[in-house]
Amino acid sequence: MYKTILGVAVIEVAFLSLLISIVISGVEQFTLEMMQKRANSTAYIVAQMVKDPLVSFDLARLESIAAEVLQAEDVTYLNIYDVEGQLMFGDPAMPHAVSDELIEGSYFTATIISVAGEEFGSLRMGFSVTWVAQFISSIRHQALLIVALEVIAVALVAATFGLWLTKGFRALVKAADQLTSGNISKPINIRADDEILQVSGALERLRTELLAKGEALKLKRQTQSRIYGVLAHELRTPVAAIDMLARQSPEEWSESRETIKEVTQDLLHTIDDMRMLVNPDLKRELNYENTSVERINSAISAMVASTVATTGILYNQMTVLPVAMEHEVFSTDAYRIKAAVTNLVRNACLHSEGTKVVLVTGLSIDQLGNRAIKWVVRDDGKGIPEAKIAELFEPFSRGDSNAEGTGLGMHIAKTWLEEVGGSLTYRRLDRGSEFAVFVPLNYEANDSSTDTSFEAAKSIARNMRVLLVEDDKVLQMVTRKMLTNLFALVDVANDGQEGLSEAHSEYDLILTDYFMPNMTGVEMIKQLRERGVTIPIVGATAATMAGQDEEMLNAGADAVLLKPLNSEMVLQMIAELKQRGRLNLGGASDES
Repeated sequence: MYKTILGVAVIEVAFLSLLISIVISGVEQFTLEMMQKRANSTAYIVAQMVKDPLVSFDLARLESIAAEVLQAEDVTYLNIYDVEGQLMFGDPAMPHAVSDELIEGSYFTATIISVAGEEFGSLRMGFSVTWVAQFISSIRHQALLIVALEVIAVALVAATFGLWLTKGFRALVKAADQLTSGNISKPINIRADDEILQVSGALERLRTELLAKGEALKLKRQTQSRIYGVLAHELRTPVAAIDMLARQSPEEWSESRETIKEVTQDLLHTIDDMRMLVNPDLKRELNYENTSVERINSAISAMVASTVATTGILYNQMTVLPVAMEHEVFSTDAYRIKAAVTNLVRNACLHSEGTKVVLVTGLSIDQLGNRAIKWVVRDDGKGIPEAKIAELFEPFSRGDSNAEGTGLGMHIAKTWLEEVGGSLTYRRLDRGSEFAVFVPLNYEANDSSTDTSFEAAKSIARNMRVLLVEDDKVLQMVTRKMLTNLFALVDVANDGQEGLSEAHSEYDLILTDYFMPNMTGVEMIKQLRERGVTIPIVGATAATMAGQDEEMLNAGADAVLLKPLNSEMVLQMIAELKQRGRLNLGGASDES
């Protein structure tokens, strides 16, 4: 825009200069013509004046006339010549002009003096044209001044007009710079013509969209931060318990084997639960198992030990149940109970700012005679403010605490307990807080010892030959040892490429990992099926969130097991394969 305005201004100034130049040239030409006419008229009049004195040879009169004429400002000389061209009067030093001509700032003219119709002589006069040059110079100076003033005026007008015309564009550039610099808080509202207004509206929509995406990204980061907090919070407890148990003496380790298994299993459950953090639509499946109060409390004691030791709080765990009821087997989702109670104890240690925490396990009987096990967690801390109690079990509600936490524990614990028919309540004490977990007693326990399918699976497995495809040396060693106790033969391949080469009809089962160098388990399964290999293939993966199980099944696997593997899991898989008719102990065909 500025270049266009500048170009128009230059053209206008050039046109004005050309116009002034033409005018000056015309004025100069006109002035010269008028001067010539005046000079010629003056010469003619003078010629008439000197005719009589010249004929009568009245030299005194002739000199008087000449002196009078020479007094004029522009007359430079006056000479009179006879018909022969001889000087009769005047200055012989002056040029003898024979025609009208302009020489060195003077205009010379010649006029014939006639007497009775015959040429008697001639009159030669010179006129100064200095005043004409001065007049033309003055006009040129004024013209230059006009041009200069025009240039200044045009520049001012062009600048003002340009600023007015480009106001909207400059506002658009400023708005664009604002967006590119990341400043999206200030609204874009430009008042201009339709085109600029449309662009302004588009920039404002872009700003609004960026603002919304920025808020969404901020919320996503906050959610990710909370998810990380949940993972760190939930994983630290079982890992710390396992670490403390691992530091025991061999005798204590042997005595704690069942507790270690419980804590390890809880850690695996926690890892599985990560899926619900990245996908809130998922719900944790109910996993009823046979357990007892004594087993649950032992696991809780191990899982809170590290927190109690770290905080230095006085912790007391007691049971007011009959001894027989402590060991009485009932069916429930034990992991949920342990996770909920452990979370309550840890919260009391970390957030209550008290000096002691007590966990009491007892029996609760309602008005209808329904019995439930009750776990009560009490502390002598500051308690929860009245204003926070209403939102205590809401997601991401952390209460009045400066300690680390995600605010998800209470919500998850209450939800999980309600899904098994239990409940979680809170009561404010005179000093401190009290949380109570209620879990109904269910004696419809599943006795796995009566399941004859396991025994049948064991008998089948003793005659099976297995190819284990696993790249991790530690898992390779541990898994092979476990499988050797179940199967007749266990061979090992170190990756998918090696497994593809080693797979043949001598094997009754192929057990393969998912992630491996050179070739993944999925690619190996796919190529084996493309070659016509019909041996049952079972996948094994430790990734619970990325859908590897579906990939392996789609590639042609018969089943997928979740690591870590154990004997019960493998035997159950054998029973399912047998039921589906996938086991042919005489050897499967290999048509490759």
